[in-house]
Amino acid sequence: METWRALEYLYKQNKVKTIGVCNFEKEQLQHLLSHCTIAPMINQIEHTPLMHDEDLLSFCKENNIITMAWGPLLRGNMENQKIKEIAQKYNKSPAQILLRWNIQQNIIPIPKSKNPARLEENFFVFDFTLEDKDMQILNSMNENHRTSYNPLTFDF
Repeated sequence: METWRALEYLYKQNKVKTIGVCNFEKEQLQHLLSHCTIAPMINQIEHTPLMHDEDLLSFCKENNIITMAWGPLLRGNMENQKIKEIAQKYNKSPAQILLRWNIQQNIIPIPKSKNPARLEENFFVFDFTLEDKDMQILNSMNENHRTSYNPLTFDF
């Protein structure tokens, strides 16, 4: 809470435009909201078709907390057949499908790549829309499979 109060101070002093959290689950957000004067404006979480928490997303929406997806490209492990089939249908790469899937849910994806061609490819996600049935396929793939540590059990 001491760190959050420091963020609130910086926000009130107009030193920062937005304050938020990373890897907060619903319970952590509830605790923060009950003890803060300024609510977090953003929560950066792992969000992929294989790892997404609809309850957390709903809670964030209800509390006007923007969701930002880190690792939206499954850390480069895009060999899933369903994702490949959807990519082929739209003549797009699996990465573009994953980015578009996030965007259509009003989630801000922040992909990482060191490859200039892939960086450029990531920009071309606004010239198509995934059909509802393809969104449903991607949404149905959830396995609660994290590509990194569980923020509720990892000792940061």
